[in-house]
Amino acid sequence: MLVLSRKPQQQILIPELNIAVTVLSVGSNRVQLGISAPNELRVVRGELSPETQPQRTVETGRNRTITFSSCAGSRNYVS
Repeated sequence: MLVLSRKPQQQILIPELNIAVTVLSVGSNRVQLGISAPNELRVVRGELSPETQPQRTVETGRNRTITFSSCAGSRNYVS
């Protein structure tokens, strides 16, 4: 797992998938994130059960496939 530290209004980018995650605010027990992603990608909260999150496969156009699934304590991983 990649762990990054960000301040409010800073971003994390996933350029191959045209995704930007922006830290909007940080409170005492929560972080508010803004996620910009193409409409064909589903973005869901990690606490939703795997049954309601079908596995998604995305072709990146660079002969590489990225599969998204939910596992290990409600965290989203890329394999």
